[in-house]
Amino acid sequence: QVKKEYSKVDWFRNKEWSVEIETAFFERLKRSRDKGQHLKIQAYYLSEILPEVSLRLINDNFKLLSNIDLSSAYRNMAQAYITIKNFEKAISSFESALAQEEIYPNSLTDSWISFPYFIVSQELINYYNRAKEVLVKYKKRNNETPIENFKYNACHSLIALENGNKEEAKIIAKN
Repeated sequence: QVKKEYSKVDWFRNKEWSVEIETAFFERLKRSRDKGQHLKIQAYYLSEILPEVSLRLINDNFKLLSNIDLSSAYRNMAQAYITIKNFEKAISSFESALAQEEIYPNSLTDSWISFPYFIVSQELINYYNRAKEVLVKYKKRNNETPIENFKYNACHSLIALENGNKEEAKIIAKN
């Protein structure tokens, strides 16, 4: 069964995890040229279904990640922390992802929109100002995909509403 799941193409895209899969994964990872890339992709695949495993993969193997891989690794960590409801660590991970993107602008993630959306969707009112700062700072990244546009306007509208700007919230929500 492990061999079936470990084809040459997707050996680092497991959606399940066991001792056998982990052993086979690390055997392949040892021979991999791009260890960090494969590690962060595997962590991504597990971040919502097995968040503890995802976090362990990243934390135990952080030294394998190149500087370019770090923003995605932090983004994956944020998702895993959201899944286990550790919101403070999720926020810290999103902040680290954005900081890493400032240093390596060719290594962008969706943190610019996922971070504020997470804050608003969880009604973390104490972080609304930070969410708005992120939205304003990274607005130029919005390439107007329907989901990004929805999240952007939803966040702005709900933050405006929370701040008592009912009319502004209505206008933004109509976009």
